[in-house]
Amino acid sequence: MFTRPKITNVDIYESDGRPATQDSFRTQGLPLHLTKRFAIVAVLTLCVAVAAAPVSADLGPCTTAAPTTSDVHLLVSDVDRAARWYRDNVGLTEQRRWVEQTFGGATLISMQRGAAGVTLVDSQGAPTAKFHDPQMVCLVLDGPPAPVTGTKPLFLADPDGTSVELPVTRSPDIIAFEGVRH
Repeated sequence: MFTRPKITNVDIYESDGRPATQDSFRTQGLPLHLTKRFAIVAVLTLCVAVAAAPVSADLGPCTTAAPTTSDVHLLVSDVDRAARWYRDNVGLTEQRRWVEQTFGGATLISMQRGAAGVTLVDSQGAPTAKFHDPQMVCLVLDGPPAPVTGTKPLFLADPDGTSVELPVTRSPDIIAFEGVRH
């Protein structure tokens, strides 16, 4: 059985921080006691809606992780070896290389292809206690080596064991067909 919670005191303030008075609400045409009730009902409704809503992420074409951009940082044991691997196996290109003092003087390399990418962080210099390494990334590519429509996603492991998903992309034939107007 549901019992209504008893709320006895709610303070409402003006935008400048002063306590609201009954005159503050007369411009909206509602007495202060009704405005407080509406505010309480609105807050309780919002709390119930948030608690009941399922939490999910939009993975797009990916099955293991959200599509990865160069905003995602990966700890690697050898930054040059990892950069070669992502270049040779996934087709990412080096966009920027720098030494970041806030990461303990670690070398960082931003790798990208289209919107897909990662930033590689040399674990030798990075303060790992403050760093979350995702362990899996999903690179949405527009062409090889990504698998085409009708096949399954491709899963690789980089030299440090990070799982790299290459989801299915639309085949060039489908893209060309979509460009034809009937």
